[in-house]
Amino acid sequence: MYEDSLEHNYCIVGFSSQRDFQEQSRWKHQLKPFICNAQEGDNIFLHCSHLETSRSVSHYGIYTGECRRAEFICGLEVEEPIWVICVDRWIPLNTPFQGAGIQKTLYEVTGRENYTH
Repeated sequence: MYEDSLEHNYCIVGFSSQRDFQEQSRWKHQLKPFICNAQEGDNIFLHCSHLETSRSVSHYGIYTGECRRAEFICGLEVEEPIWVICVDRWIPLNTPFQGAGIQKTLYEVTGRENYTH
């Protein structure tokens, strides 16, 4: 999914069903606040857990203001469309760095005490 995100200029939030949309905490606590608070032009970072430098943030992109449902991921049609957050393009970081240490798909880092990038 990491390569697919780079190729198609989005990040995959990773849930899809109507039940997820209504009940799951990822929608309620991660994507919904992002949609409500993010603004076109905000930076968003892409994380990959299988790079040489383990669990690294490798790219950043400029949020286009669009979140949409994708019906194909990695060239395969998905049973139910999943949410993706669109960026204009992914820009490689010169030096990948570790994320903020939060086990979530999507989180705000602005103003975090231990976040230095």
